[in-house]
Amino acid sequence: MVDKFVELLGDFEKGDYLYYGYFKNEINITDEDFVVMTNVLIRMGIVEKVYKLFCPECGEISRTLYYDINEIKTADICEKCDNELVGPDESYKYIVVFFRLV
Repeated sequence: MVDKFVELLGDFEKGDYLYYGYFKNEINITDEDFVVMTNVLIRMGIVEKVYKLFCPECGEISRTLYYDINEIKTADICEKCDNELVGPDESYKYIVVFFRLV
């Protein structure tokens, strides 16, 4: 499975996001194995973890990328509908993690 996973990386270009669904469809990988593989790729410097915010009000995922999860505390409003996303008790409630090829 590792060889096939690495082979599938050839379908992506620098800056592309790796989507679990793509790998699941191609090699029937579990979500746990996908996380393991992407974490290995992060340690190798091939992939980076980036974060975006999801708005439960309008369903929009932010265009803004956050490279450090702590940056999200400063982004508290949805870019589309102005819904408040980050409150004192919900700092990380609406975070979506993406894996991006570097």
